[in-house]
Amino acid sequence: MFHQIPCPYQGCLRTFALQGHLTKHTNAVHQNEHRNLPTPPIHTNFDEPGPSVLLITPELEDIAVDPVNTEKHYHPILSGWKCDANGNRLPHGAPPEGPPVIENEWEPFANEAGFRIADLLYRKVEMSHARVNELLDIWFHDVSTRYGGTSAPFSSQQHLYEMIDSIKHGSVPWCCLETEVEPPEDTTPEYLKSSYQVWYRDPDTVLSNILSNQDFSDDFDTAPYVHVNKDSKCCWSDFMSGNYAFNHAVHFLYQEFQSAVLNKVAVLDEHF
Repeated sequence: MFHQIPCPYQGCLRTFALQGHLTKHTNAVHQNEHRNLPTPPIHTNFDEPGPSVLLITPELEDIAVDPVNTEKHYHPILSGWKCDANGNRLPHGAPPEGPPVIENEWEPFANEAGFRIADLLYRKVEMSHARVNELLDIWFHDVSTRYGGTSAPFSSQQHLYEMIDSIKHGSVPWCCLETEVEPPEDTTPEYLKSSYQVWYRDPDTVLSNILSNQDFSDDFDTAPYVHVNKDSKCCWSDFMSGNYAFNHAVHFLYQEFQSAVLNKVAVLDEHF
């Protein structure tokens, strides 16, 4: 087994095969020492990262946050550098790409009139289903009689509600899943014999709305980091400053590195 996890303490040359072995070594040998984590360089070679760089994983002492005397240390590779839609790195301070041009600002409604009618019936008046259908029937009859038209703004109350639910802006619509009941046995508890509805908001849509909201542009961490004070003690401030985020990202990057190495070995073996 390859020992590719280096001890991060300055002057220590030990390497380990597992993260747990490094933790035991740290607790036994470096218990009273403070790490001196260097600030990573701005420009990094992304093509051939070494294993020792991939596996810088902090385990620092907990302490309260003091923003005045703290520093953020990012991984040399997992820096969260901003890129364009094609993955090309953007220079520091580059403005974000503008939002896509919207041909119909009232989408999914055909026009402003459709939006205002839906807003009136659903939000302001809170008209019942039957009354909405009656109004649309009258509307359709009038349009077809006087102008030869074939439809009202909405074909039915159901069509109106479907249009409202398909609005992409604002809050995330509710979704529903229903549990399936397996054939009960004699010893099956009563609560397992019933089907239940679970209402939730789609996490992918929630995350997409957060990422597309420009109000978060200056308050969003794009990469995990180690937050330390002037004594090199760790400060826990938010999710990206925690060990979970850092360890998870490093583990994923190391897997990608191992996969790339194995692919190259297979190619060389094929040719020799």
